[in-house]
Amino acid sequence: SCGLPCIVSKGGIGIIIDHIDGIVNEDENVDQIVSSIMHFYNNRSEIHRMGLNAYRNIQSNTWNSYAHGISKIYQKL
Repeated sequence: SCGLPCIVSKGGIGIIIDHIDGIVNEDENVDQIVSSIMHFYNNRSEIHRMGLNAYRNIQSNTWNSYAHGISKIYQKL
């Protein structure tokens, strides 16, 4: 993450939490995408708040943290 909130569609893997670290829209809903962009335009403080949350979220979802989690699972076997 570059410290910016994301505008995504629901079809993804679900890392983005709606209105926490970005805005989740229905697939191919242009009106919702425009509304999301306007939300950030009209609420500049939300860019910083959600961007910071997005940065924190991605730090806990790195390949290293994933590998560490898998390693812990194997160690328990």
